[in-house]
Amino acid sequence: MTGSPRAGIPLPLYDGPPAPESSGATAWPDGGDPELLRAGWSRRFVVAPPRLAEVVELYESLGYEVCAAPVTAGELRAGCDSCPAAQHLFRTLYTRMPR
Repeated sequence: MTGSPRAGIPLPLYDGPPAPESSGATAWPDGGDPELLRAGWSRRFVVAPPRLAEVVELYESLGYEVCAAPVTAGELRAGCDSCPAAQHLFRTLYTRMPR
């Protein structure tokens, strides 16, 4: 994945399928996007700026590839799940060792 500035923070871009919509869909039951998991990615956690840039840098310095995918409403705490700003800023962090 390659970095790109978004909201002033360099983020690895997620180019997979869109996350389930918040209207009626729930978080993935296995704790991650099935397509990313099949591709060898491990779901780590949900993170927001400014920690997002820090953890991306940390995992990359440890030799991992990093993917910051959009969160689903089900991955956010109650009260945050309906906030457009939270859905825009928060990312689910996935990592994998380079192939």
